[in-house]
Parts: sequence; C-alpha cells; structure tokens
Amino acid sequence: MGETVRIINFKNNSDKAKVSEKSKKIIKELMETAGITEITITSTARNANEQARAMYNNLEAEGAESQKKLYGSAGDKIIDTYIESKKAEKKQVQIIVDMGILHFPLYTSCKLK
Repeated sequence: MGETVRIINFKNNSDKAKVSEKSKKIIKELMETAGITEITITSTARNANEQARAMYNNLEAEGAESQKKLYGSAGDKIIDTYIESKKAEKKQVQIIVDMGILHFPLYTSCKLK
C-alpha cells in the first residue's frame, strides 16, 4: 500500500511563500500523527498593519464579542480601540491605522487564546 498523501491548502489571503519547506514538512508530520490528510492554512505571518486590517474585517463580519473570545488581553485592547473609533465615527482607514499603529508593541503578544 502506498504512502498517504498529505495536502496543505492555502486560503486566498494567505501567503504561501511565508511557509517554509521545513514548516510544511513539520505540518505534514503532525497531520500524519493526527490522522489528517488535508488542512487549510487560513492566514500566515502579518505585520502590525496587516494584522489590524484582518482584525478589522473580522470585527465587521463577526462582531467584537466573538473576536474577544479569540484573543488574549493585548488583542482585546486592539478590539477596544476599534470599538472606541467606531463610536467616534472614524472612517475605516483611520480605524485600521489606530488599531495597528497605536498598538504596535502589543502586536507581538496579540495571540489567539
């Protein structure tokens, strides 16, 4: 019997180039251990402004409450900035700038729960 093929898909907005061959090999080893044949990577590494844009889009689509369930305290502060900026009726681009630039030091600790 042949070796099982492990497939790594990338969602449209994820950057395949940011996932090294070494990382892909490790992912496939983990897939084998877990008995999984196919996965989808939905996002890859982002800078602070890209992360702010992604969070903004998710906040618009899913709401602040659902997003606060995903992030730790640093991410929650960025979400709070979104809420405050929306209340102040700022435009989308200014909200994203506020979320990204004002919280750049927090970005490195803005991890999913």
